[in-house]
Amino acid sequence: MSKCGSAGLFARFLAVLVGLLFTAGLAAGQTTTGNLQGVVQDPNKANVAGATVKVTNVDTGISKETTTNDEGFYRVTNLIPGDHYRVEVTAAGFAPRTVENIAVHLATENTADVQLALQGATGTVEITAEQPLIQSTQNQLSQAYTPRQLQQLPINGGLLDNIALLTPGVVTPGDADFTNGVGISANGNRGRSNNFQIDGQDNNDNSVAGPSTFISNTEAVGEYQIITNNFSAEFGRNSGAQINIITKPGTNEFHGSLFEYYLGQRLRARDNLDKKAGAAYNFLVSKGFTQYAGLAKRQGEDPFDRHRFGGAIGGPLRRNKAFFFVTYQRDRQTGEQADNNFTSDSLVLTRESVNAICANGNFPIGCGILSNTGAGGGQVFAQGVGTAIVGPPLLDTNGDGAADNAATLASLGVSAAEQAQEEEREDAPQPVRARRAPARAGGRR
Repeated sequence: MSKCGSAGLFARFLAVLVGLLFTAGLAAGQTTTGNLQGVVQDPNKANVAGATVKVTNVDTGISKETTTNDEGFYRVTNLIPGDHYRVEVTAAGFAPRTVENIAVHLATENTADVQLALQGATGTVEITAEQPLIQSTQNQLSQAYTPRQLQQLPINGGLLDNIALLTPGVVTPGDADFTNGVGISANGNRGRSNNFQIDGQDNNDNSVAGPSTFISNTEAVGEYQIITNNFSAEFGRNSGAQINIITKPGTNEFHGSLFEYYLGQRLRARDNLDKKAGAAYNFLVSKGFTQYAGLAKRQGEDPFDRHRFGGAIGGPLRRNKAFFFVTYQRDRQTGEQADNNFTSDSLVLTRESVNAICANGNFPIGCGILSNTGAGGGQVFAQGVGTAIVGPPLLDTNGDGAADNAATLASLGVSAAEQAQEEEREDAPQPVRARRAPARAGGRR
């Protein structure tokens, strides 16, 4: 092939590549930004054509301009979501008008109508960042959560998707969901029918559905949005809810924060399940199961400490041009929780507990799972002190806090320790004795 032909082929390939990158950027931008539209009118509610509209993000200083059409309508697209937008309108024969504190939400047609006054009067109109109760510019049903709401609203366990359960029509199907994370069912759709995105990029677990990457650091999120119905064609992929997360950008001002979330035994009161477990352990110890003495002393309380701490800082690299934002979070947990059939407590194994289970040799598959520090994106066991205690199978059908089999033995006057020893003797292999054949009369033995 000639050099000229090679150069031409390379040029065409480069053009196609640039076109694909540009198209991908537009597609991602549709799910990471919002739009602002409205109508400009005079004092008599007549539409004003040819008015200049300037939309400015107060936090970053970035602005866009447009002009109203013959019907006085304007629309500005691809705006970074935020609560502090300013709209400035100027038109011949009218006084300039400014509207402050406009909220632009993710993947939403936000509205800000402006009414002008006659020449000679000036004024500033301030409106709140609340969305109207009826969305007249878009037929989708969605709910957006701002950074302030994410920091103040409770999210059980720290997973950000718990916030979606506050949205009308959204519930969790529980164990029937069979997906990663919280499990979200919007308007009766399956939990596996949702689409998760972070900054416009796919965040779906293709194996069991649900999000692939979990976010618990609320300081990193600029807006959390869930669309439950009638979403536009830019989303697609799934018929259920669309869960969109955008990360927080920097601004023209330096801002920082520090946070600490603590959950532990010191600030936690015993509930009824803890009291029931404590009574059950005391009963077992009194019946001869001395291996539960340590658990009985806890009175149902589990020694544990959970810390979630970190911080964030952001600011300008070049005012109105470039910005930075950095955040850090770390989770630290120590202690141990008892796993039993008296309560529904979860099991949090310590390193010593895992070593004890693995040394037993009867649970090779489970040992491999427990000792895998990369499972689920984090350590399976905590860095604490504890031991693994394997006791007899217990059942409490009457709800009195005592194990049925132990209570039955006690009523018969047989201690649990004696019964356990007897079961061990029964399970032990019995020696095989050789039997002699009977002697025959007048014959050989």
